[in-house]
Amino acid sequence: MLDRFLHLSEYVSRVLFKCQLDKSTKSKPPQMVTATELEALREVKALLKPLANVTAEVSTEKTVSISKVIPLTNFIKTKANEFYATTSIGKRVKKILCDGMDQKFANIERNPLYAAATLVDPRFKKVAFESPSALKAAETEVGRLVCAALAESRATNRAAYEATIEEQDVDEANVNSDQDDDYPWASIDKQVRVSNQKADSDRVGGLPVELRQFLNRPPVDRKSNPNPLKAWQTLKGEQPHVWRVAVQLLSTVATSVPCERLFPHAGIIANQLRSHLSGPHLDMLVFLRNVTPEEWFNGFVKAHSPS
Repeated sequence: MLDRFLHLSEYVSRVLFKCQLDKSTKSKPPQMVTATELEALREVKALLKPLANVTAEVSTEKTVSISKVIPLTNFIKTKANEFYATTSIGKRVKKILCDGMDQKFANIERNPLYAAATLVDPRFKKVAFESPSALKAAETEVGRLVCAALAESRATNRAAYEATIEEQDVDEANVNSDQDDDYPWASIDKQVRVSNQKADSDRVGGLPVELRQFLNRPPVDRKSNPNPLKAWQTLKGEQPHVWRVAVQLLSTVATSVPCERLFPHAGIIANQLRSHLSGPHLDMLVFLRNVTPEEWFNGFVKAHSPS
């Protein structure tokens, strides 16, 4: 609205001036804003424009949003602090905006969920953080999650691993039953088994090896990779456990906008002419309404492609 008014301010001024000169009208036309007030409106528009762009960015429905919160919040803070206001209204709006950001998002980088999601986003990684201590805490949190994924993976494969080792031990025992301690490779084989058991849990600089390798790589291009989950498809082969953590974190939405958009859809479907529609059928129809044409086409191709 401010943008539109400022764009048409010259024409609005002419119309109001003509209305004031027109004596046939009984109602008194409103006064046009002064030059100082126009300048204040321009400053307010410049202060609020980054906020409007960020609101549109995090309200997206088809891409990941939680990992954008920290870089976008820091962007708003930086733009507001760098803006030089000359009018009293502009200075007041700038102070209100800065105080509100500090009050609402002062410790956003120390929130474990937002920080961890930002760190495992291949587009941002460490670049989005301004506080070194917050970055360190995020690395520790993601390292803990990766270690948990490693432990779960080892527990899943433990039975098969132990069965394989037991078979190897039986074979070696049959071949070298009388050479247990004197067998030349017994010590080496034992060290190899211990090394295999500890390989996945090795830590470099206090972080799992997979996570350290992921963070040491440069971030991927954001414009060519708008969806970090798709960018992870080329990385999950090298860092499978970090990928498992990333999928869990990046699947979280930052706002309730996608959910709130479902309510109008449900209202359109469950109208008075379909009052007997059951709950499960309503869920199915609402879901189908939100399926994109691309997803429809890909699902059709997979369903009818030869196995």
